[in-house]
Amino acid sequence: MIRKWKIGFTLIELMMVMVLIGILAVIGLHQFKIFRYKSHRTEALTNLDGIRVHELTFMAEEGYFLTSSWCPDTTPGPIPHKWTSGTNFDKLGFSPQGNPYYVYGVGGYPDEGVDDPYWIDNPIDSIAVAHDGKHNIAMEARGDIDGNGVENKMLLTEEPPGEVKNLNPTEF
Repeated sequence: MIRKWKIGFTLIELMMVMVLIGILAVIGLHQFKIFRYKSHRTEALTNLDGIRVHELTFMAEEGYFLTSSWCPDTTPGPIPHKWTSGTNFDKLGFSPQGNPYYVYGVGGYPDEGVDDPYWIDNPIDSIAVAHDGKHNIAMEARGDIDGNGVENKMLLTEEPPGEVKNLNPTEF
């Protein structure tokens, strides 16, 4: 007796399943990569806000803002670096939890006729009062979280509304 139905799958059917699984895996890995980058950016936003709170507390107690050089010393990239001590961040009482993916610094920015604040390094260790009597300080985070050689930069000032300005709006 000859059977008309064969049991099992053909080679083409198995290959099609493998192709579909491969396509779904590539899409899933890409989405996971984007999710991971966004979580590292959230780390930077949280740390910038923490630095801002510590700066405002320091200002209330001491009467001036404290600037700080970049910490860690180099931009970490896709692998986090250990937070280094001995900077003005220690005087502020700020230290991030774990090893950061971004490098952080505190400096000033000019406000004379400038609608969009930009970062300037301050050669002294504190900013007392700007020309108009306002304190102008900016916290910046820089990082190359995807390892492509392009730094992602975010800037936060103490001035209202206190929103983080993403200096690379097209990334992620």
